[in-house]
Amino acid sequence: PRMEPPGDARAIRVEKRKWDGTVSARTPAVLLAGGEAPLWRVAPGARRERPRRGTAGPVRLEEVSVAGGAAWWIATARIAGGRVLAYHVDAALPARLGADGVLRFCDLDLDLVADVAGVRVRDADVLARRAGEMGYPDAVVRGAWAGLADARHRLAAGAWPFDGSLLRFAAFVPNPAGERAAG
Repeated sequence: PRMEPPGDARAIRVEKRKWDGTVSARTPAVLLAGGEAPLWRVAPGARRERPRRGTAGPVRLEEVSVAGGAAWWIATARIAGGRVLAYHVDAALPARLGADGVLRFCDLDLDLVADVAGVRVRDADVLARRAGEMGYPDAVVRGAWAGLADARHRLAAGAWPFDGSLLRFAAFVPNPAGERAAG
């Protein structure tokens, strides 16, 4: 999809949940686009809470994230110095924005990471363990793997959202204080 500067960016919270409903992470963000493939930005320094761990701390790098819609992934570009340093892809159920201004998605444990060390799948063992512990249906496990396969194919092809569009888009994004990002 073609990305344009937002005309109606607004402050939201993003909640990454687990299958059992517990909140894994809660982060303030700016929603840039809604719909089936929401797009949001987390500013460096934003306070990310991790209730399952009982911790909280600042986000180190700018993050621009987009949900894959029906593809069952959330892709995050971690940005510094005007370039993408890494992509992190969570296998996830589709993200939904609630009327309360909270964008929620269910993280399915499996991750794809692309950085200077290469491209790798992480936490396949965690997915297998939690699928048993939390009772994931077989269709959910298959969906997690299919979502990551789709993201990996897009990454290898340099296709959206791994085509540089998230980086270009970040330059248009106001930070939560309403100031424009340098670009």
